[in-house]
Amino acid sequence: MNNLSNVPQNVEAELGVLGSMMVEESIVSDLVPMLHKSYFLSSAHQLIFEAIAYLFDNSRPVDPVAVVEELKRRGVLEQSGGESYLLSLMESIPSAGNYAYYAKIVRAKGMMRQLIKAAETIIDDVKSGTTELDALLDKAERLVFEVTQKEISSEPCHLNNLLLQIVSDLEKDKKLFDGVLTGFRDLDDLITGLPNSSLIIIAGRPSMGKTSFALNIAAHVSANQNVGALIFSLEMPKDQVAQNLLCSWLSINPRKIRNGLLPPEEYLRITQEVARLGMAPLFIDDSASPSLREIRAKMRRLKVKYNIGLIIIDYIQLLENADERRSENRQQEVSQISRGLKTMAREFNVPVIALSQLNRSVDARDDHRPRMSDLRESGALEQDADLILFLYRDEYYNKESTTNKNMAEVIVGKHRNGPTGDVKLAFIKEHMRFLCLDEHFRIYGSLPSN
Repeated sequence: MNNLSNVPQNVEAELGVLGSMMVEESIVSDLVPMLHKSYFLSSAHQLIFEAIAYLFDNSRPVDPVAVVEELKRRGVLEQSGGESYLLSLMESIPSAGNYAYYAKIVRAKGMMRQLIKAAETIIDDVKSGTTELDALLDKAERLVFEVTQKEISSEPCHLNNLLLQIVSDLEKDKKLFDGVLTGFRDLDDLITGLPNSSLIIIAGRPSMGKTSFALNIAAHVSANQNVGALIFSLEMPKDQVAQNLLCSWLSINPRKIRNGLLPPEEYLRITQEVARLGMAPLFIDDSASPSLREIRAKMRRLKVKYNIGLIIIDYIQLLENADERRSENRQQEVSQISRGLKTMAREFNVPVIALSQLNRSVDARDDHRPRMSDLRESGALEQDADLILFLYRDEYYNKESTTNKNMAEVIVGKHRNGPTGDVKLAFIKEHMRFLCLDEHFRIYGSLPSN
């Protein structure tokens, strides 16, 4: 941006903002939080705005005399144009009542220049040839994302306004829950669904049905709630994930598809349901050992375009270290990844489900029901997670027993915002499908699609 005549700017609007603040002190509280010195092109205007912001932050009067004195104290009065220039600022505005309009222009022009600066940085990085393509793409998206995110205001809100909004929502019969439902009624009653900005760990030993459980949730969220779901399958190829989704959705044994033994009636069901399930906003990525940086980059692109409202990672121990550097041990790496996933959930305001293995100590105990201490490589998983769900199937350990055949338990081991407890579900292993049970442990329903 060496040629300033070609960059977005509006000097008159900058004059209007600064003059309005010195003429009408009551508007300073509105303008200081929404502006930044970088939004002003003139270096003199940047110095004046900094002085005004300092006076405001320190509860001092904002008027021409106070601003001049602050600029003198900083030793930048002459660089700011001098006393005569500050007086001219006040005389140049037709009305301080237009301050919001001036500020909007200054903010817009400033953000446009920041976009240009981001683009120049990207060009320089590409030309240098010293950075890998993946890192370049991530940095480019991050730079642009940081500028656009500044449009999102996050002002403190008075409690009364929040309470009035709650009452208004209740009057409209609007649910106060902000997130997605799992589709399993008893579980949703216990945990009130999967809240946005939350990190959910689904943990269990191998063959407990973790992936099937997560896929059941993803199918319900995307097909029945019309909320975008993004699955990162680190262990299974995406065509296999798609096949498993279809079979669990229709309660069809996948071996019939693989062996070409589908009876005509099931083939007809598949052709009819493929259209419906295929229209669901569900996306599958099977990149091998992606990093959090890569996941964030893909999420940024898809969230805006497809309104992604759920991320599923299968599973957390296969993720690369968040900052691409190897830590001293794997436990530290998983801890960094855990914190990164929690940050990502808050950044995109969606629930993030991460599947996790349990260590072998659970198999060595007489009581095989999982505990929090069984989380594998658990440095920060227990601390960072808002919700931890353990999957447990007694028939896995007691194969001769008929009491708990085809039954699974979802053990809510941690619930940051509510109660813990157990929910029993049916698990039809050959269909990779979990189903709800009534009080007599009989299947009374399933995901609402069927």
